[in-house]
Amino acid sequence: MAKSGRLTQRPVPGFLSDQDIQWCIQNGEIAIAPFSNDQLTSVGYNLSFTWFIFSVNSQELCRIHRESGQLYCFVEPNDTVLVLTREAVWVCEDIAGAFHSKVGIVSKGFGHISTTLDPNWEGPLLISLNNPTRKRLRLTIAKDSNSGIRFETFATLIFFRMASPTTLAQDNLQSRIEILREIGEGLANSRKSAGLVRIIQKIRDQESPRVNVSAAPVAQRGERLEQFRDRYDRLAKDMNGYIADVVRAGNMATLENRAKYVGVLLAVVGLNGGILWLAIQAYVTNNSNMLALLAMIFAFSLYLLELFEKVSRKKWL
Repeated sequence: MAKSGRLTQRPVPGFLSDQDIQWCIQNGEIAIAPFSNDQLTSVGYNLSFTWFIFSVNSQELCRIHRESGQLYCFVEPNDTVLVLTREAVWVCEDIAGAFHSKVGIVSKGFGHISTTLDPNWEGPLLISLNNPTRKRLRLTIAKDSNSGIRFETFATLIFFRMASPTTLAQDNLQSRIEILREIGEGLANSRKSAGLVRIIQKIRDQESPRVNVSAAPVAQRGERLEQFRDRYDRLAKDMNGYIADVVRAGNMATLENRAKYVGVLLAVVGLNGGILWLAIQAYVTNNSNMLALLAMIFAFSLYLLELFEKVSRKKWL
């Protein structure tokens, strides 16, 4: 829960400071779950990663690496990843927001984040990060220490109070899960895509039915806000477990298929070694027909190896 701010009256329209945000949380106008005072800034709230980092180009969850206490993934050149935030947010009918990249993210080469939070929003957030460069970029997701895993923050949500409340219904898909579900259903039936669909379904199951805080009269929102916090505190704990299991399964599938690739490579090397020995014998005996045949077999084996490598990289790596 947010610390109590020093404000004693409702903030006026405009940017909300840390004290304004605390007042709004205490008075049922903003909810963030899970909430950490460490992520509250002077003019917003820093949002953190989960393991859910989906590559638009490869249509797969990014593989997580661990090294020297850091957990990270790579974003390929000209790729965009969709990040599901650890935090879920609800705002009332006269509060909106905007997302801004943290300098540490942009300085690594990632593009700026530019999107909005509509009034009456409820749920986790799906934020896109793109790599507009020609090189592979490393994205640090979390740090692991004796005290446990701490997820890094990558974007700041700035809140505004509007001069008047909106009268339009909230039509954005809840946490954009429906968008991901449609992507998942369009994928081929592979281990990784099946795991992705399972993750999306579990998140959708835990989000349904919506708490729908905004539908309650203002004086009766307290109970729904408690339901909102309980639900998304639990989802934040469970979701990373779901995703970690699927990512591990995907990594095992990658290792298995790399082993297949190495097996084929060794077979081709063995075949070409035999071809070389026969070629030497044909040269010694001056058998030009045999040399021509062996050259064709050698070229064909290299073609098969190149074809297998392309399929392997496209499907598994």
